[in-house]
Amino acid sequence: MGNRSLDDFRDDGTVEPAVSTYVARRGECAACGASAERRWQGEDGAVCPDCKEW
Repeated sequence: MGNRSLDDFRDDGTVEPAVSTYVARRGECAACGASAERRWQGEDGAVCPDCKEW
């Protein structure tokens, strides 16, 4: 490996925003309408474990 300058490691400022995959509060499943304590992001929105495609 050759010598590299610090510019080779510099951040260009483009950072992908974080995406939530889990909702830790009770709410309605976007797919079936059931009340669920924990929901995950699915194609329909926040969905219960039974509707989540794993």
